[in-house]
Amino acid sequence: MKALLKNFLFTRLYLRQMNFKRDLRLLVIFTFLSPYCFGQTAGEYYERGIRELYKNKNYKAALTAFSRVIDIDPEFYAAYTNRGKVKQKMRDYYGARKDFDKAVELRPQSFDVYIARADFNTAIKKLNEAYEDYTRALDLNPGSTEIYTKRAQVAHLLRDFNSGIQDLDSAISITPADHKLYAMRAHIKSNAYDSRSDTGVEWGKAAIVDLDTALSIDPLNADYYDQRGVIKFELGRNLDAMADFNRAIELNPKNPETFNNRGLVKMKIEDYKSANSDFGKAIELSPDKEYYFRNRGLTRFNAGKYKMAITDYTRAIQLIISQGEVPADGVNFKLTNAHLIRGMSYVAIKNNFAGCKDFYRAAELGETKAKNYLRRYCNNQ
Repeated sequence: MKALLKNFLFTRLYLRQMNFKRDLRLLVIFTFLSPYCFGQTAGEYYERGIRELYKNKNYKAALTAFSRVIDIDPEFYAAYTNRGKVKQKMRDYYGARKDFDKAVELRPQSFDVYIARADFNTAIKKLNEAYEDYTRALDLNPGSTEIYTKRAQVAHLLRDFNSGIQDLDSAISITPADHKLYAMRAHIKSNAYDSRSDTGVEWGKAAIVDLDTALSIDPLNADYYDQRGVIKFELGRNLDAMADFNRAIELNPKNPETFNNRGLVKMKIEDYKSANSDFGKAIELSPDKEYYFRNRGLTRFNAGKYKMAITDYTRAIQLIISQGEVPADGVNFKLTNAHLIRGMSYVAIKNNFAGCKDFYRAAELGETKAKNYLRRYCNNQ
């Protein structure tokens, strides 16, 4: 309304200056039609598209605005890039691909068009293509921490751990005070860790060093303590891991994963009562995670509380099935494990009939141990 009033006043002043008298109705018509007669600029439509895409999340309006930009100026490459992002949001992946490709065609010397297409390829799991585009972007902008970080993430997904670590080395050399980079490099190193090899153990130790550095920069980050605790646990440093999980819980008592992780340490050192409590807290905070129930169920089984273990494994089985985690061929380690341990729990309370049903199901799912239990307990069932 303010824009219309301003346009009205400007037009009336203009007519007065020209000593040109017209019917007031013509003036009103001119005022309301002038935006369409003279048209909004491509830049104005672009600003509208940006606002609708990022602020209002109105993807249809954003699509219309960016398309209008392209109608006015077919070489406005940023409009193609952002329209591609809109189409990606709307799951029009074919259309998004065409727009990202067009942006690259129009501006092949701009690193941002390669980043946008690489982000798209990462999202749709075209990881090799994403890696190539991030590499092109780095060729054009070799001092970008962001691009090194994104390419490292893709390398990690491709399980090219060395390349991912090298990219984060480069990112850290550019921005050495960014604690997130050390934590990310630690994550990749921890995934490269293999306790069966000396090299793997060294990766685990190196990951801890990175997290030490991250915590020296951000000492109140609960996630870093949790992450470091997991690596220490994998290295067999149970008490050190416990200390990290304790500190993480002090800083953030609402993270169910930390309670679950601490429960695993306590189960490992056979502190079943305390482990049961930690798994219970994890379930309280996030009751839809099937592995919390399996972990507590195993703790209860080890403690000889078989009926309680049966309850937990029954719930775990329900969650696995309801969440669609059982593939078409029926092979699922989580489900197999749940049936096996529940079957053992039933046998422990002398309910061989129910136990054998679980053993049969576990055997169907490919669990070789179940066949031994079938021979031992189920000949007469």
